[in-house]
Amino acid sequence: MQLKNNKEKYSKEIIDEFEINEQQVEEQITAVKSILESFVWENGLVTGTSEEQPNYLDKILKWNKNMLNLFL
Repeated sequence: MQLKNNKEKYSKEIIDEFEINEQQVEEQITAVKSILESFVWENGLVTGTSEEQPNYLDKILKWNKNMLNLFL
């Protein structure tokens, strides 16, 4: 009965929450696209970035390359 009486209120709250989540997802997608666009690609592998990145990124790229070399 309570659900029936508050249907419009709950529907509006669900829609509002969905719109906030949708906005956050769009912001996350934009941020990831920006990061991916900054990568320097060589033969399908990321070899560096065109922007300054945290120090650990170089270590990750080197580790990734070493791991891939194990399979070659």
